[in-house]
Amino acid sequence: MTDAIKMGKDLIGSMSLVEELPNDDVETPTVKKDELVKLVTVNISKYRRENIN
Repeated sequence: MTDAIKMGKDLIGSMSLVEELPNDDVETPTVKKDELVKLVTVNISKYRRENIN
């Protein structure tokens, strides 16, 4: 699970380098029984500083 969260954060950060991200006011998705949803936060400004050369 930890690796999946890190990968998700990295994907979101990477996407922010090439396209505009949607607003962060998205509602929590509905899930079926036995499904899991994890919301993550990404500091886009920090990600860009660290990854734009």
